[in-house]
Amino acid sequence: LDTGISGSAPGAHGAHDTLFANGALFMFGGFPVITSTGHKAELWKFVPAQNEWTDLTPTDTSYPNFPAGRIGFAFTKVDGSSAMLWGGGCDPTSNHSEFGQCDDLWLYNYVTNAWSLKHPNTHPYSPSPRRATHGDVAIGGIIYLFGGVHISADMSTSPPTPKIQMLNDLHAYDPIMDEWMPIFPNFGRGAKPPITFGHSVVRLGTKVVIFGGRTGSPANPGTNQLWEYHTIAPV
Repeated sequence: LDTGISGSAPGAHGAHDTLFANGALFMFGGFPVITSTGHKAELWKFVPAQNEWTDLTPTDTSYPNFPAGRIGFAFTKVDGSSAMLWGGGCDPTSNHSEFGQCDDLWLYNYVTNAWSLKHPNTHPYSPSPRRATHGDVAIGGIIYLFGGVHISADMSTSPPTPKIQMLNDLHAYDPIMDEWMPIFPNFGRGAKPPITFGHSVVRLGTKVVIFGGRTGSPANPGTNQLWEYHTIAPV
């Protein structure tokens, strides 16, 4: 705990996401306690050189000016000025929320602190709405997303019961072409990661490296699995 930080600072957060750009850490979303509501629509910036937090949350956080509060989403740096935010678990009352899962796509300019809504809902070939997609990384300006969990409801029961589908699909998004593309490594043959959520993903050169997460079932404990996907080297 660093007690030397002066001024305001974010409260307790869980299931948020961060990115590091221009010498600063940007943190969005999360929630204070594990619950189905109360997801934070907050954006904070921390500059290590100054040991200082700044609340970048605008006064007007209404849609479509600012993303709805969410957890377990994708938030990754794209280039020298922009980042992408996609999906995640949202409050059930949020705009474009399917069973508490957002499927909207946003671009964030971390230089000018400006948000723009690219797609208000599922775009052709985009991943299905999901949460716990910590599998996001940008390589050569292309964003890669892996796995996560999709939650829906079985309406044949009373009351409706949740249906949980864990995923191991791989998708890429090209911000310049504004296109999603499903990817089938090894042409759909050979070994691949199992259905996974709550994992971490990092870039290693031109490789997407996946570690950990829960596999097989949400009730299973975490794993120490390690996989890498070789992307096409940027030219």
